[in-house]
Amino acid sequence: MALVASPERTLADRIAVPLSCLVLTCSTAITIARASMVVDGTRYFWLDDDQMVAMRYARNLADGLGLVWNAGERVEGYTSLGWTLIMSAVHRLPLTDASTSLAVKIVALALACWVLVLADRLLRMFAALGGLARLAVVLTLALGADLIFWTANGFETPLVTVVFLIGLIHVLEDVERDTPRASTYFWIGALPIARSDAYYLVASLLVVAVLLHRNRTSLSRLAWFVCVLPTLQFGFRYAYYGDWLPNTYYLKVSGTPDLARRGAHYLKAFVEAYAAPLVVVAAAFGRNGDRRVRAIAVSAIFAAVYVLSVGNDMYQYFRFLAPWVPVLIVLAAATAHDLGHGDARITATLAALVLVVTTINVGVHSRESLWWMRSGNGLPRCALVAGLIVRDYTPPTTTIAVHAAGTAPYFSRRPALDLLGKTDAHIAHEPVRAPGRTAHGKFDYDYSLSRQPDLLLTSLPRDFPPPDPGVDPGAYTWALLRHPLFVDQYKNQPVPLEYLLDACTVYVRRSSPLLQTIDQWKMPRLSN
Repeated sequence: MALVASPERTLADRIAVPLSCLVLTCSTAITIARASMVVDGTRYFWLDDDQMVAMRYARNLADGLGLVWNAGERVEGYTSLGWTLIMSAVHRLPLTDASTSLAVKIVALALACWVLVLADRLLRMFAALGGLARLAVVLTLALGADLIFWTANGFETPLVTVVFLIGLIHVLEDVERDTPRASTYFWIGALPIARSDAYYLVASLLVVAVLLHRNRTSLSRLAWFVCVLPTLQFGFRYAYYGDWLPNTYYLKVSGTPDLARRGAHYLKAFVEAYAAPLVVVAAAFGRNGDRRVRAIAVSAIFAAVYVLSVGNDMYQYFRFLAPWVPVLIVLAAATAHDLGHGDARITATLAALVLVVTTINVGVHSRESLWWMRSGNGLPRCALVAGLIVRDYTPPTTTIAVHAAGTAPYFSRRPALDLLGKTDAHIAHEPVRAPGRTAHGKFDYDYSLSRQPDLLLTSLPRDFPPPDPGVDPGAYTWALLRHPLFVDQYKNQPVPLEYLLDACTVYVRRSSPLLQTIDQWKMPRLSN
């Protein structure tokens, strides 16, 4: 599709994308620096704990062990095949465990900058916004927590957003030419490779194509190309893992109660956070304006249906809807331009209102500063230290059991049991025992502890209070503390290192030979 020409190319036009990328890079770098620490003179970086699960899969693949979490066990515990393969490519570089996470974050940052480039291109397809208005649109995205958080913590979200924006731009270009291309539908079909559950994004783009295309015959012939990559993925999954759906589906969705209610709360929070651009885009329905805006807005219903089907996310920002954020901001700016009838002052006033309110609501200072935007999922600092201590003081055959399945297993390089089932098919298929926090409601300590792991790595301090009658006894933390196997085999044998006892106690099985050596374990030197 031809780009809408700006009245004149100003300095602000020329620097809009480069400056926004610089701002994004600086913001992300601050957060990345906080997600690291020095251990015995070496600086270690980490990703969010869930992404560290994928990192373990990626390293095993790079080492020739297969796309597995534990050697010899086939369970699909990652959410993005494409991102895991990218991580595996990083592990083929001459890097140590200390720096692989940093390299992955650099890749995520490059993808996030690509998001800004694509958003700018999308903006120029809709409106002749130039100068400071164009700069403000791209800068709003660069300052948005829904880009910085996912990038700085190593999520696949920037990858999903890039593929989604490329697919949307290709669809709009095809509509302008009235000639669908097979490559457009390959891009759309790549979305489930970028994230396994991205079929709601696929549906949205297909609806946009159907609503806008006049050449329906050619479209119906070529749209089948969208099935190529997902079909290959399903075939690989069944042949390799023996299941049609990823393990994370069974863990997070199957049998989980109140999904629609949780999803409704999630959507409500998103609407409140992005109220300004949503209100402006909604104004497009009352006008005979750009039909592309209406088609895209209608297609977003699939995102709402998806959220109502799977419930909320465990993170404070909007991972499920993050690919839509650049589109929403662009459409709001384009609609403001339309409502202003091209008058620069009216357009600038409406656009400024939308962008300022959005930045206040969901910008980098909306909920927490850049210094604290790092993910604390799984107590990564303590999990890193625990993993390195286990690596240094135990033989390779030592088995560990963990609640947080990412950081400690990755850095310890030991066979591990996932107590909460992200990488354990048995637990993922169990009924929900503790409704509440997403992906933390299924566990089976009879099953897990009977496998006699040598070490139990918790996210609890040693003096964590005993079960309280006023607290739900089904919660996974309370259930562990009162379980007979834990009390009998682990409770009285914590590793006597104060750092671990204060935050993430490591327990040794009473009958493990490691019990004879734990008094010799030493704390590494730590600094920020």
